[in-house]
Amino acid sequence: MVINEPDEVKRLWEHPGLSFYQYSERTSRYDRSILNTKNIRQFKNEDVLVGRFNNKLELAIKPHYMANDGVHNADDLQVQRCISTLKQLLSDLEITQPEHYKIVNLEYGLNLVVPNYSVELIRYAKRWKRYEFFNHKEGIATAKMSYSFNRHGKANLEKLVKLYHKFKQKGMSAHCHPDCIRYEVKSKKSRFINSLGIKHLGHLLEIESYNTMANDLIKVSKEILFLDHNVYTGDLTPKDQQNLNNYYLNDHTWEVLIEDSHRNTFIANKKKYLSLLDKTGSNIHTIFTNCINEKLEDLKGTTNTNCANVPTPRKCAEVPMIKRTYAHSSDSKHGNSIVHHQKHHNYFMLYLHGRGIEIKRDDYLNRRVRNIIAKDQWQPHHYAKAIERLRFYLINYHDELMEMSKIHELISQSRTKKKKHPVHL
Repeated sequence: MVINEPDEVKRLWEHPGLSFYQYSERTSRYDRSILNTKNIRQFKNEDVLVGRFNNKLELAIKPHYMANDGVHNADDLQVQRCISTLKQLLSDLEITQPEHYKIVNLEYGLNLVVPNYSVELIRYAKRWKRYEFFNHKEGIATAKMSYSFNRHGKANLEKLVKLYHKFKQKGMSAHCHPDCIRYEVKSKKSRFINSLGIKHLGHLLEIESYNTMANDLIKVSKEILFLDHNVYTGDLTPKDQQNLNNYYLNDHTWEVLIEDSHRNTFIANKKKYLSLLDKTGSNIHTIFTNCINEKLEDLKGTTNTNCANVPTPRKCAEVPMIKRTYAHSSDSKHGNSIVHHQKHHNYFMLYLHGRGIEIKRDDYLNRRVRNIIAKDQWQPHHYAKAIERLRFYLINYHDELMEMSKIHELISQSRTKKKKHPVHL
């Protein structure tokens, strides 16, 4: 935020609650004889910084951190909780005219646990509108950003879309779910921020402003293109399978459509791609948008659901599930029916969860179960039977299986059994 009103600049800069944070000097790149100074003070901690530049002040605040005493921003920040935090700040700094605090930089987003996906969702994100996602931290595939470019080829900072693995962010692993990702929109231009109906600090005290930001998050989520390379295609016709695998899931296809085709051609092909994903029964775009919708509904309430931290039965934070690969099953009499092996795995994991046995994505047990089901796609019925056998033991001999070592032993036995004949229960 920028404050230009002289009286307010003087009052805030001399506020007794501010303390020294940083001071620097730098010569102007336009005139080496001019020395530019940068003096920054903080209020309580680094979550509220006030910088003085000539005759104006710049105020940077982090409401989410402030609501958690500066520790983290990995949980859910409800609308009313955010407004209360800002009102408390205005009271502490004795700000009575928030209209003097012009907003020129804004960032808003959600912490999500998307069912069946974790960092895979970030890797699958390829484009926002027609603009490519790229790794905004060199060497880190779990942090991506996308933005448009102006006619001179420079980054347009009016609107940026970011996706990154929140759990991997420094200091956040103790406060969020291992599969938690951060989805956010950022703007460094007042023109876009004003278009949201947000011009000054006072507007952030109004619920309508948060509804506008929520609508924009939904709108942007529908503009993202994901290429889900692990989608199950068994229910598609051979022609549709070929189109999906060889054409629509090919990065080069979308590059050609953008560079050599009309805008409407890109949009038409994206609609066909989404239609094929709908036929598979697992459209990553729909799952992502539905998760956002549900989280936004939660944030309009007054209670802290901690959806980003604790697995719950809701769609936006289910029990951790494995990467989606698929296998045949011999459940039918002729052994030719096709089912998702994910169904077997999730049933098994949910049963363990209900019995009080906590399992995370990277647990040894989870990896072994995944290998049992999906290692050999050509003879998968043995693996499905192995899972049935494990499920049978859990149901009938639960008291003897509370120790994880015994479950591991059963899995090893099942892997040996599958090489011979299916186990009939």
